[in-house]
Amino acid sequence: MKFTSLTIDQFQRIAAIEVAGDDKLKKVAIYAVLKGIPLDEAKQAKLSEISTEYKAIEAELKNLPPLRFSNKIKVNGKRYRLSLYTDELTAGQLLELLSYPMSNEYEVIQSVHKIMATLAKERTWLRTLKYDGAHHSDRAETFQKHCTMGQVWGAVSFFLMASDHFLKNILSYSEAVRKTMAKELASLTNTDGLS
Repeated sequence: MKFTSLTIDQFQRIAAIEVAGDDKLKKVAIYAVLKGIPLDEAKQAKLSEISTEYKAIEAELKNLPPLRFSNKIKVNGKRYRLSLYTDELTAGQLLELLSYPMSNEYEVIQSVHKIMATLAKERTWLRTLKYDGAHHSDRAETFQKHCTMGQVWGAVSFFLMASDHFLKNILSYSEAVRKTMAKELASLTNTDGLS
């Protein structure tokens, strides 16, 4: 199986196994994910087959080719347009992005479906609809189960590289504003007549 044909869910599960997996079971567990079978069934497979599959996916993950991306994707029968530049995002989308844990590579991988759901706006044949935050979790789940890494990895990588500095500045600014507001609130509650 190729990296580009893995679903986001499969990739996230493989990453979790790589980080926390027992070395003795790691290859079998990853084989189970790749084949979409239960772990008990994977344990019955030939060791040579497991080893071949594991080595192939491991080699591909170590030498990822540059992935092209499009700002238009089709997922589970629906069409979406991705907002890959921060100036295209609403304040709500930026706040969602800032709420995801993304301090290291593993956290980014585990948040890919949420990032995609935040960047995506549904399209019709004639126009791109406004961002719908109310259906974010449904969209994220759909992307996790039905999007392949070939569809999303290039776009997510581009967005994160292009917006890294901006998102860090927004986060720092938001934290500074929060601290200032906390101090002002504390000073208001400490004045005479207020409790």
